[in-house]
Amino acid sequence: MLLLSLSLTPALAAPTDRLDTTLAEVGATPAQSAAVHDAVEAARPERQALRDEARSLRERLSALFLAETIDRDAVEAVRLDAVDWFDRASALALHTWITAAEALDVDQRAALQARRQARIERLRHAVGWQ
Repeated sequence: MLLLSLSLTPALAAPTDRLDTTLAEVGATPAQSAAVHDAVEAARPERQALRDEARSLRERLSALFLAETIDRDAVEAVRLDAVDWFDRASALALHTWITAAEALDVDQRAALQARRQARIERLRHAVGWQ
């Protein structure tokens, strides 16, 4: 589970093309799109730092598991660092999401949520979680 959480860091990347497509699909105006892009761009440095930190956590955990003897205390320390990382990453994602969502009207947010739910269902089906 720890490695799974840390492997989700590409989700923090916020690719511009996908964002533009999504905004067009929900009918965002140029001003709304600019506000959403501003929110995403403002979070970029922190997203990059979190991706770098996740990489470091994965490397630390890998080194611990490849050691001759597994140090349970050290693994637990990495786990606690990963819990802290996940808390900060999810807080950043939620703050960015809220800031971006404030630029959209309620109908656009509903369309965005429907699109998100459809994507979740596709992913669940693809990995056999249905």
